[in-house]
Order: sequence, then C-alpha cells, then structure tokens
Amino acid sequence: MAQKDRLTQGVVTCATPVLTIGGLTALSAPPGVTLDKARSASVDVEHAAVMSARPSIRFSSLSIADVLASCGVSGLECTTLKAIFQRLVPYGTRSSANAQSISLAKAYMLPRTIQASQEAPATIDVEAFAISTDGADPTTLSAADTLPAGAGASEVFTMGPVNINGVSYDLESGSLDFGIAEQVEASEGHAFAEQAWIETRDATFTLASRTAYTLNDLGIVGEELTAFSWYLRKLEEYGTRVANGTSEHVKFTCTGYVHVDDVSADPNTRMNTAIMVTPVGAITIDETSAIT
Repeated sequence: MAQKDRLTQGVVTCATPVLTIGGLTALSAPPGVTLDKARSASVDVEHAAVMSARPSIRFSSLSIADVLASCGVSGLECTTLKAIFQRLVPYGTRSSANAQSISLAKAYMLPRTIQASQEAPATIDVEAFAISTDGADPTTLSAADTLPAGAGASEVFTMGPVNINGVSYDLESGSLDFGIAEQVEASEGHAFAEQAWIETRDATFTLASRTAYTLNDLGIVGEELTAFSWYLRKLEEYGTRVANGTSEHVKFTCTGYVHVDDVSADPNTRMNTAIMVTPVGAITIDETSAIT
C-alpha cells in the first residue's frame, strides 16, 4: 500500500479582519462532537447521532503583540478563520501547496493564557469557536489549500520586569490567565452553535518571584493593588534584546488586589515566592510600549 501525505502545523488566517497569525508552536482543530448513544431494549447501543458539534481552532503562538492587538481581552469576531496544516514533502522538507485547511465561516476568537519565563520564549494560547449563521455546518475542509506568506516567526518575547505598588520584583516566570468564561449556544434544535459571548472575565496573574522578603513586602493577607505593570521584553532579531526605550515591548497594567500564594524552598534551591495578582476591572494592554 502506498504511503499517503503527511502534514504538520502551518498558520492561522482570517479574511475579515485580515490576519495572518504565524510563529505557531501548536495548532489543533477539534470537531467538538458530542454523540448521543441511545438504547432501549438492548444492552448495546441501538442508535447513534450527533447531538452537538462545537468545532474550534486552538493555537499557541510566539506572535503575542500581533494576537493581542487583534483580540485584546474581549475577543474578536472573525469571518473565514482558517487553520492551515502544511504538507511534508517525501525526501524533502515542506510544501506550501496542497495544504489541509479547516475553515470556520464565522468564529469568535478568545485569548486564553500567556506564559513567560526567564531565558525562554513567551507564548499565547488562543481558542476560536465556530459560529453558524443558520444552524448548518459552518466548516469547510480542503486538501488543496495554499500556505500563505507570514507563517514564520516574526516576533519573539520573553520575561520582562514587573512592578507592584512601586516595588520592582525579580521574576523567574509569569503567566496571565484571562479567565474568560464564554457561552456558546445553539438554538431551535440545531447541532451547531449560532451565538457566543463572554459571561464573565476573572483574570489572574501568577508571578514566581526570586526577590528575597517578598512575603515581608506584601504581608500574610496581601494588600490593595494601586499600581501594577508587567512587561514582556521583545527579542532583537540577530541581537539580544530590543532597547528599553523602543516602543516594541508588551505592557500589562491593572489595579486590584495582590497577595502571596506560596513560599517554598528546599536544601538544593533558592526560595521562590508565588505572587497572585487579581485585577479589579479590565486589564489594560499596550502592544507597543517602551519599558520604563
């Protein structure tokens, strides 16, 4: 039997607004099928049918500034959102031709998490849900698509400085969980969703501090957060880091509450302190910030 083509991750594109999201570190497109299996007079299943289908596109990307500029903290309505998987060439490398694509006629794209640590590239995780305009299948599949330009990594960020109530902390790592709880609903007995919106947004920053006496600074129960900033520092291509004064870094700010979640150490490692930042109100994001 002849071997069939093999595929690998490619890129995510959107027709409206026009987007090409490259620098992917992971890409998936689960159909989200929930199967109804009925039985009445038998121990075995007698009837099977799709009760619901929630196709989605999920990806992780290095292009944090590009993604945040598009979807922010409230998501993005997309028309013709595609996950494109590029073809592996036998006895070669990659081909932009005959790519596999999964296209969602309409979709709601939401940011999920951002992960950053010292001496490692930061990534953002994103999920987009297919939305049907009439209850019919909103997906289109193609085995003859073309991988567009822009699939490569065009920007990379890493851990940057953080300031909490006027005090700078040296961080080992940091993450942002956007805490979005969305509602994706079908109607009139259809299998595919026809509406989606954000029910609640409960964001959390989790920061691993290497700074001594962090617990002393913040206290056992924490304190009101009146000023908070966290930067993702941009890497300079063919260099080290983009200068602080250049407006190409990513900055997060908020107010709310801050407390220590854990303090830990062992005989072989220095102490780490886990700081939890809970925004009250929306997070502000600047995708073109200088580090100040």
